[in-house]
Amino acid sequence: MAEMDTKSSQPETGNQSVQLGIGTLIIIALIVTMCSGRSEMERIQTDTAELKQQLGVIDKKLDTLVAKGSATTSTSVEEPAAQNP
Repeated sequence: MAEMDTKSSQPETGNQSVQLGIGTLIIIALIVTMCSGRSEMERIQTDTAELKQQLGVIDKKLDTLVAKGSATTSTSVEEPAAQNP
């Protein structure tokens, strides 16, 4: 009987396992999510920069057209032409 007590009091080294809790799994999922979305975010930033550049070009062209239009006519773009009764 004494032999059985000494064997059971020693921890078994061959049957050790690691268990992850739900909190640990959530943290791992958050880290993976943050790391995997980086390339997508860079692509969105690049697309936004390109759109801003295109908008700047359109604004310049529109300003040029407005300047040409106001030089040839006396009516303003913002104000409608006066109506004759």
